[in-house]
Parts: sequence; C-alpha cells; structure tokens
Amino acid sequence: MEANDLVLKKDYQWGLWQGKATASANSASIDKVLANQIIVETESKQGKWQLNRLFVPFEQGYLTANAELDFAAPSQPLKVSANAFSMPVQLTQYLSSPSALGFTGAADIELEMNALIADKHAFSQTVSGALSANFYNTEVITEHAQAPFSVDITPLKLTADRGRVELMPFKIVSEHLNGETKQSIDLSSQPLEALNIELTESCKSTYKLHMLTGDITTTPIKSCQ
Repeated sequence: MEANDLVLKKDYQWGLWQGKATASANSASIDKVLANQIIVETESKQGKWQLNRLFVPFEQGYLTANAELDFAAPSQPLKVSANAFSMPVQLTQYLSSPSALGFTGAADIELEMNALIADKHAFSQTVSGALSANFYNTEVITEHAQAPFSVDITPLKLTADRGRVELMPFKIVSEHLNGETKQSIDLSSQPLEALNIELTESCKSTYKLHMLTGDITTTPIKSCQ
C-alpha cells in the first residue's frame, strides 16, 4: 500500500478527506472464493472523494467499480458504477446473516446508482439508478437437501427513480424450489425488506428473500397436502 497527504478524519467524521492511496493484494479469499492481483486506487481533494479504480479478478471472472462521494457537501452525494463478469454468486451470502438457503454459480452484473446519503431519509428520497444481473450454472443448497440442486433464475432487472424502486418479473424455478415476483415500492414509505421474493420448498419450508438487503427468513411448512 502507498499513500500520501492523507486526512482521514475531519469534523468528527471518518473518511478519505484528502490525499491519495493505492493498494494491491497478490491473493485474497473469502471461504472458497479466490481473487488474485486485486487493485484499489483512490484519492480525495478537500473532501471530494473518488474511487478511481477497483479491480478484483476471480478465477474465471472479475469485478470492477468506480465511485464518487462529496464528504464536504451537507447532502453527501454518492455515485457508484460497477460491472462484473462471471462473479461468484456465493459472495452474496456474506452480505447478510447466515441462512438456511445458499446459492452458488456465476453472474454478470451491471450497476449504476446515485443518491444523497447524508441520512436514511435523504437516501430513500433520492436513490436512482439500475441493476441488472444474468445468472449461469446456478445451484442452491437448503437445510433439507442432501446435496445442491440446479435452479433456473431469470435475468434480474431492478430500477430506481428518486426512491421509487421497481423489480421486473423475476423467477427462480427448479424441481424442488420455486418462486416468482414483480414488485414496486416507494422507499420513503416502505422499508428495504418490502421488496422480496418468496420461495417454496415442497412440503419443507418457505424462504423470504429480501432483494435489497440479502437477508433470508425461513418458515417451516407444518402440513403438506
């Protein structure tokens, strides 16, 4: 790691307020997901922070991203752009608490987002952008299954316009686990958990997958017709 002229805290707020930093890692891993030659390049001038480059190469794909955030502005405008090719789907399970449902496979992802993030209210009123994902060779393991089984997942398309979020028709289909949804929510009046898909594992459990938080809640099926 190399850095110079850093200011990391100002007005009791942590952040890269000033300076430049470059970091790299020959290899890194989360569980069985490996990445090599990771690169991060970032800088800030008078509180205007930029992530100039984030590049994470996986064994068969990569993730790249850049971002901008103005720490000095009261509204703290944020802009994020990210792309992934064949990113391991199992990385999503580390974004939330452990659950009885786990996915593996790969995904191509595109994300464009901007919002004011000074507080939760500002974010819910301003977040705009789009997220799309295509899934490949996807499998799922549940607490009831003895081995992972294949699932078909339709392309995910999510758009946001000043806090109004719309999820296009979305399905997860397999012999054992199925669910579909199409929803629109307004973040100014509904929580993140309101956007979800409910999956049913025949005669076993139902799983509510919250699309924006990644959390999964499980409910056992007590009777089966």
